Amino acid sequence: MHSKLFVLVLLTGTGFFCLPPTGADILPPAVPENQMISVYSYIETIGVVIEKSSFTSESSSAYLHNGILFGSDADIGNAAFGERVAQIVWRDKTITNGGYLKETKTFGYGSGNQGSQGYNLQTDKILTYESIDGSTLAASERISMEICGNYSDTAGLTRCVFGSGNRAVNPAFCNIVTAESNLIGVTSISAQTSMDARFAASDADIPAALSYKIDVSPNTASGAEYAMGTVETEFSARIMEANDRLDDNHVYYDPAHTADPFANYWDDSARITTYSDRTMVSGGITRVTKAFAYQSGMSL
Repeated sequence: MHSKLFVLVLLTGTGFFCLPPTGADILPPAVPENQMISVYSYIETIGVVIEKSSFTSESSSAYLHNGILFGSDADIGNAAFGERVAQIVWRDKTITNGGYLKETKTFGYGSGNQGSQGYNLQTDKILTYESIDGSTLAASERISMEICGNYSDTAGLTRCVFGSGNRAVNPAFCNIVTAESNLIGVTSISAQTSMDARFAASDADIPAALSYKIDVSPNTASGAEYAMGTVETEFSARIMEANDRLDDNHVYYDPAHTADPFANYWDDSARITTYSDRTMVSGGITRVTKAFAYQSGMSL
């Protein structure tokens, strides 16, 4: 199992890095019909703006239902169990009560299976804003990705032909990551955001991925020396993992499973990792940059 969680923070010239430990996702594959959505938006105006966008995707390697399908330990050796599910929710909003706004925004979605360099969902936004007669801007963006799966037989999953893994079972997992930014009471700003998410793949070696970045600086086009307002960001992760199949040379006795001492480990939590990062910057802002990156998949 392997996972990477990367956070870059730059606040007026200072930064730090954080690398918490591991997780393991096996993505649900795409359904046969591939859906694609592409949106380009450009706004330049003096006046009121209300713009809202949202996206939700729920998918399963079996079918959508409450909970996750479970097989029995006797199912080892066939592909009748091991469901994987993914839920992605994205929201974006920009509101002004006047002033000068210039915004470019793109949205791209493809439901097909992705490789290690591809993404199912990508967004980019660039905006500049300047208050007129006391007007303000408020903007927010949030992406959450939840990917969970029951333990599964490795024989039932496509793997890289050069893979060296020999485990009999991929363990259960449930991983939730979120990234959010808010601009509040803004009177002058230049801001850029970008987001990439991968949540569908036919190959068990292709990891789940989510990255988000926001960069805030002065609106130099208006001659401003500072961005004015409040910038808030929040990144979080909750990673739950079960153990791999135990080696036959190790005996873990469980009275509930005396016939098979290994049966009770693939769907029980063996590690729980949580991460949280919250930042608020307010006033005259020279620069704020926050970058969050998450990747989780099975190692061979």
